[in-house]
Amino acid sequence: MDRTNSTYATLEGKQDSGDPEGTPMCRLAERLMIPKLLQQFYEYLRLNTGLAVGSVSLAQVARFPTHYYSKLCIEILQYPGE
Repeated sequence: MDRTNSTYATLEGKQDSGDPEGTPMCRLAERLMIPKLLQQFYEYLRLNTGLAVGSVSLAQVARFPTHYYSKLCIEILQYPGE
């Protein structure tokens, strides 16, 4: 499925990172109160991208820039019942 095709709607919303460069993942984990976020993301990378153990440290993962959204605007083509 080619999502770059203009027939697919894109999600828009309010980005809460406040910095165009992104928020470091360690700060995001604190803000969202998910203390294991760094370890979980590291494990995700290892399992889904073939990341070799030891090629990236948790300290490096903590500095990864993130962009997160607090609100999403999703187009609803037709409301049920109308």
